Amino acid sequence: MTAPSDFESYRKEIELDVRRVREQLSPAEAESIRLAVEQRHGDWHRLIVGTGAERLGLRFLAALAEAELELTADQVRELEQLAQDGLAPAS
Repeated sequence: MTAPSDFESYRKEIELDVRRVREQLSPAEAESIRLAVEQRHGDWHRLIVGTGAERLGLRFLAALAEAELELTADQVRELEQLAQDGLAPAS
């Protein structure tokens, strides 16, 4: 079982990265990262590589890949959802 502090550390990292995206990137770039997170086990490269979203997008993907090694599948899904919700276009 993973310690709650491990999950909380990843959660805080994702929340911080969401804020960085909101402050530094356009809504279109944020959407590219959101889609890359959604497709992170597939063809996400085309969405962010070579774009203004690449640096922060890769941070999200690296954090989630690392989380997969340390957290439960449910916890990783929760982090993915947190990222996707935070990056979703404002309604």
